[in-house]
Amino acid sequence: MQPHRAHTVITVLCVAVLPGCLSEVRSTPPIVALITDYGSRDAYAGVLAGAILRQCPDAHLVTITHEVPAFDVAAGSYLLARAAGELPQHTVTVAVVDPGVGTQRRSIVVRTKSGRLFVGPDNGLFTGVIADQGLARAWEITNQRLLRPGALSNTFHGRDIYGPIGGRLAAGMPPDNVGPVIADPQRLAIRPPARTDGVCTGLVLHVDHYGNVTTNVPAAWLADGLTAGQASVIVKVNGERFEAVYARTYADVPAGALLVLGNAEGRLEIARNAASAAGLLKVTAGSEVEIRFDR
Repeated sequence: MQPHRAHTVITVLCVAVLPGCLSEVRSTPPIVALITDYGSRDAYAGVLAGAILRQCPDAHLVTITHEVPAFDVAAGSYLLARAAGELPQHTVTVAVVDPGVGTQRRSIVVRTKSGRLFVGPDNGLFTGVIADQGLARAWEITNQRLLRPGALSNTFHGRDIYGPIGGRLAAGMPPDNVGPVIADPQRLAIRPPARTDGVCTGLVLHVDHYGNVTTNVPAAWLADGLTAGQASVIVKVNGERFEAVYARTYADVPAGALLVLGNAEGRLEIARNAASAAGLLKVTAGSEVEIRFDR
């Protein structure tokens, strides 16, 4: 029985001194979420994942998307904010939409008031999560010892900076280690929606792969006093006028018909039943829209 007892002790010691991440023992694996414009045809997303896992081998990687439109920081900010609030509070999110890679723009870590951590370029990418969750503190990444060994590239800071920092944070490193506190992370200037005399004006925030058009107009603005399925709405974009129905579900109208409804985010969405509203309206993210009651 003695050899068996010795083997048991050794096994326990191995678990105690060789956790998957650097030193912190957790009841659940640390979560690192990823959002980039890297796409899926190249190796960039895989290299980023590897940079994270080198610092925190037992991290559970969650992909928000690698299909942010190339170079579109505003789209990245929207999609990040859309998903981040649903992730567990101990999540570290590595976000890379970085048309200014290699320039003098800062690299930062952001902690929101929800306690979540975000790592990426300081180019406005965190505008949405700061607006939704509040800014608790932010740090500029200046500690070179925490980055990928060797010279930093001018083209791939996801591999050289954000992946290593994200992995270390997931492993339990305090964000104070990355560099000095900053008070002014960059924010995107986004024009707010407006409502005057039954007319709502706003911007297209996102077009999903169904062709549904999410605007920045609060759904409550249109719901006030209207009956779903009965009220007509006029949608005006690019100087063209389209007739739609205020609806509760997509199926409230015939296939191909245009409708306006409140979506899961509490925003006004312009859609077509089983068809693309964006294709009909010829809109993209950033397009101006006007939605008018037709009483």
